[in-house]
Amino acid sequence: MIGPALVFAIALAVAAGLRHLLVEAPDLALLCDPSPWTGPRCIARALTIEAFTDQRLGLIACAASLFALLTGSRPLAFAALAAAGGGLVLYCAGLSAPAALVAALALLPAAGTSR
Repeated sequence: MIGPALVFAIALAVAAGLRHLLVEAPDLALLCDPSPWTGPRCIARALTIEAFTDQRLGLIACAASLFALLTGSRPLAFAALAAAGGGLVLYCAGLSAPAALVAALALLPAAGTSR
């Protein structure tokens, strides 16, 4: 079974790769800035940038983590933890940090039960 720490670490690694290979790559920026929706690499770059524009990734992580906490959904808590990990690396730390904590809280066993 995959644990929360592994999900979080994978999300951090994927987001770091996206950040350094797509978003901050100078040659790709020069190629894609004039026409961001042409070619698969430019489209991937544009979609990655859209994900963190206006804190969207952080908002998704916050909503998912709160919903996971309220419903007790472990799969949703794992998804929220992954989104929060990605948001921490992709410029959405303000909302992703509390989302990661709430998602981790949602993954804790309820009092008096064992998982």
